[in-house]
Amino acid sequence: MAEVDQTEENPVLTFNGKEYPIADLTDEQKYLVNQIQDIESQLAPLRAKSHQLTRAKDGFVTDLDVSLSSGEE
Repeated sequence: MAEVDQTEENPVLTFNGKEYPIADLTDEQKYLVNQIQDIESQLAPLRAKSHQLTRAKDGFVTDLDVSLSSGEE
């Protein structure tokens, strides 16, 4: 994962355990970092939504199981 520390006066990219001053990156490298950050921000709500949908599905599966089990008596 790529992580940029913006709290410093000179931001630093931490990537694969190494630190790179943002000012030293090429324009292409800065573009790639920005793309990774954008994708990560898009993935976060998708992960949350996936978790919510999985929990909802599990609830419906449980409800069906209970309903079918109660009919077996």
